[in-house]
Amino acid sequence: MEMATKKSDRQEGSPFEGLQKGVVMHEVRIFSEPQISPRNCCKVLTKILYLLCQGETFTSDEATSVFFGTTKLFQSQNATLRRMVYLVIKELARDQDNVFVVINCLSKDMTSNNDVFRSNAIRVFAKVIDASMLGTMDRFLKQAIVDRNPAVSSAALIAGQQLFRIAPDVIRRWQNEIQEAVNSKSKMVQYHAFALLCLIKQHDRLALSKIVSGLARRPPRSPLAHCLLIRYITKLVRVDPDQSMIDFLMSCVRNKSPMVAFEAIRGICNLPNAARHQIQGAISAVQQFLGSSQPTERFAAVRVLSSVVAQHPAFVAPCSTDLEMLIQDQNRSIATLAVTTLLKTGVESNVERLMKSISSFMAEITDELRIVLVEALRSLCLKFPHKHSTLMAFLSSVLREEGGVEYKTTIVKTILTLMNEIDDAKEPGLEHLCEFIEDCEFPKLSVQILHVLGEEGPKTSCPARYIRFIFNRVILETPSVRAAAVQSLAKFGAACPKLTDSCMVLLKRSLRDNDDEVRDRAIYCIGLLQTSHQSELLRVENISWADLEQSLTAYLSQPGYHNRPFSLDDVVHAAVPTPAAAPEAGAAAHVGADFGAQPGAPGTIAYSVAEAVNPYLEQLNSIPEFAALGTLFKASRPIELTESEAEYVTSYVKLVFENHVLLQFTIANHMEGQVLVNVSVDLNVDWAEEMSVSAPLIPFEGSGAVWVCLQRPEQVYSCPSTIPATLKFSVRDAEADPDEEGYEDEYELEDLSIGVNDFIAPNDKFISLAEFRGLWDASTPADEFLKRLNLTVPTIQDAVDAVLQTLSLSPVEGSNVVAHDASTHTVNTIGKFITGETILARAGFMAPSDKSKGIALKVAIRSPSLSLSQTVGDLIQ
Repeated sequence: MEMATKKSDRQEGSPFEGLQKGVVMHEVRIFSEPQISPRNCCKVLTKILYLLCQGETFTSDEATSVFFGTTKLFQSQNATLRRMVYLVIKELARDQDNVFVVINCLSKDMTSNNDVFRSNAIRVFAKVIDASMLGTMDRFLKQAIVDRNPAVSSAALIAGQQLFRIAPDVIRRWQNEIQEAVNSKSKMVQYHAFALLCLIKQHDRLALSKIVSGLARRPPRSPLAHCLLIRYITKLVRVDPDQSMIDFLMSCVRNKSPMVAFEAIRGICNLPNAARHQIQGAISAVQQFLGSSQPTERFAAVRVLSSVVAQHPAFVAPCSTDLEMLIQDQNRSIATLAVTTLLKTGVESNVERLMKSISSFMAEITDELRIVLVEALRSLCLKFPHKHSTLMAFLSSVLREEGGVEYKTTIVKTILTLMNEIDDAKEPGLEHLCEFIEDCEFPKLSVQILHVLGEEGPKTSCPARYIRFIFNRVILETPSVRAAAVQSLAKFGAACPKLTDSCMVLLKRSLRDNDDEVRDRAIYCIGLLQTSHQSELLRVENISWADLEQSLTAYLSQPGYHNRPFSLDDVVHAAVPTPAAAPEAGAAAHVGADFGAQPGAPGTIAYSVAEAVNPYLEQLNSIPEFAALGTLFKASRPIELTESEAEYVTSYVKLVFENHVLLQFTIANHMEGQVLVNVSVDLNVDWAEEMSVSAPLIPFEGSGAVWVCLQRPEQVYSCPSTIPATLKFSVRDAEADPDEEGYEDEYELEDLSIGVNDFIAPNDKFISLAEFRGLWDASTPADEFLKRLNLTVPTIQDAVDAVLQTLSLSPVEGSNVVAHDASTHTVNTIGKFITGETILARAGFMAPSDKSKGIALKVAIRSPSLSLSQTVGDLIQ
């Protein structure tokens, strides 16, 4: 009985439930008592931390009162109380005026003989210190890095990483101590020291390469440091494929630490130019982990295979037997990843066998994992369209089983995708959906399916078979579903003359419905079916509520708006064309396949990536200084910096690499009787200038090239829009002695421009509309950025060309070609960011009746992050 009572006590709510800030502020007074009680003070400090974690806000006076009261507790030498004091100080030290008070107490702890106090004091010090006060404590932190106690040393290194953001110059002076800590016997110290050293050298690729090469020869003992070393080597090898570094990665594949082995395997598989034997060796090592007794190792192995199967399915295929065994794994996450990987590697002859394995598996996993499997099935069916009947039957069976709304919605979307992409799957898909809505418990999903039936049902070979399913919804369902069913019935009546009378009879039964919406829709539809305006029921408008609201607001803001009726034709909308509209773009598909060949031609992008890059490769390879820059990502067209009649005609080209921007200036000397010597270009830019190559001599009516290499910062979302440039040179008379130095001169050039769009490249492969739709559906709607504005250009074609040129994206299937008499147009585009992210954009254009208003534009942009989407969208002004 006593045990049961104690258990029930433990199951009660939090001891701090209902805690009031005012009560805690009153209890803070015990911090000022002559005899400090560590136990009671710890309780009060715990309450303060609880309130802060719950989002409770303290006023400035309250925070100051608690802060000063807490500093009085430094008088106690109780270790537990001291650690609680450190935690509270870190949370409350927001005001720099209060920090001065605690700095003195922290300084004493940092120089005490108690290692626990020292390590904790250093961590708090890094949290509250200001850059201006760091110089006074610099010496103590440097000594702490090489302290014999690993906890103190590790705390100082972590503090260095925190302080590097506010005082990088101070931290750079610690390099000798950090280098010594890299060789520490403590694994954690070694890891933190290596991380800080790489942070200091992150913008110096040569120095970073030297550090990494040294550690590769004598790998660190710490698995964490070893993993970090592999990551930096992988990053460097992407730019400069060094065979010795690749060999090091291959050696790590067999490391005794699974953490290190997996990091090496992942790095090799993600290398863009990895050799076949390297990838095969990495996947062979992964295969050994599939039978591990540790669930974490099995999960990591399957996840690696799942991530590389899309690029290297042939290499993953030998692992199929091991993956099939993992379908029965007790860990359902492992089993799900194994199934999805098998679906990606499967061949057409094994589809039925895989379906049998999945059937019993689906009932044992959660909806989240089921969704992953359904999405994998969608890809498999699109890969093997001849197997659509087997896969559709499977989807139909799981659709009728238990599951949440998100899971059922994913299945319905998959069926609709297969119907759109595979013609033979359309009628079976509609039948499966009809069976589902008979017992569907989600009204919103039923409404969507009824809409699809109304759109696609009349186009089938036997439309009448769907009438019964739709009318059942009119009788048995909720008002919203009944209203959708009425609309769907009316579409059958409008599209199929043989069914018009039957549909009218069924619609008239809804005239006495209890719901106003159902009755009004029935009256409206019957009225249209009895007149010659039946086509209005079949009219499709891809209009969102936001678009309609914007257009209505613009309509009401016009003077005399009541004299002109509002029309839906005035609403701008951006949407991917339906499959039915795809053939219209077929004639232009080949025009957009290679992004257009002639700059400035209607419906083409200004230049092709391949065209722009190739002319510079030979020049770059001939200059040793630039051979190590890596692969050329993008090259611009030549941009003039002077008038064509100027004395020194200058143009430049932007050559973008992964970590650098190389500017090539071409200078033509039109000053008669003069020779330009040691010609260079001076740029006023915050970016680091890594190297430059001047032109030694440019004769009259001759030209020369000047190169300036800038190191690209890690964050390029806020690039300098303009860069002032000055041409510097020495002028010498053409008939003077070659040894004569001449006199120095300079010539002001127009400002250069480097923007975010310079780090966006059009897609280098042909993308079909179906592929684009798949990429768009797979992207995250939460990372979408939407923008609406008017462009002051005369035609839609001009607007399309301007948007494509600004965003540096390539059109999909010739969608950049606008019909001559089109009043609206939609463009789908795709490209890649410098850091590898794929950028998708849909742009809708509309020419209003009033030509003076320009072209209305609505553009939706998706990428892996909302910040990148917004940055790209902000390019359009």
